[in-house]
Amino acid sequence: TFTGANDYMDAAGNIRTSNKNRNYYPKNFYLAPFDYVRQIPANKNIKDWVVLSNDIEQGKKIFYFLQDCVINPGVLYLTDTVSVFNVRASSLRKFFNTNEELPENFWNYYPSDKVVKLDIC
Repeated sequence: TFTGANDYMDAAGNIRTSNKNRNYYPKNFYLAPFDYVRQIPANKNIKDWVVLSNDIEQGKKIFYFLQDCVINPGVLYLTDTVSVFNVRASSLRKFFNTNEELPENFWNYYPSDKVVKLDIC
């Protein structure tokens, strides 16, 4: 048990992140066409980020751009042809907790301040 103000820091060696801070960056991206959106909650292999695009090259371009960015898992990132979201986003949690199919208009479940338009493709 921790009794002192800094006991938890001492127990962890005062380390809050990895040496290169890689835990702040996306770990995995799952690239899929938009047709697959409904099945995503049932796929237990998807644990981090989903890149939806019918244009695989644009999806890969977003993946390479975002892999070295610190991005917010609660935000939906959009371009004209790509949607990027995290499976742990609170806006979609009910679908992943119940294995419900994700609706094709899943972006409507995000509040407007949690949708970010990217201009990189």
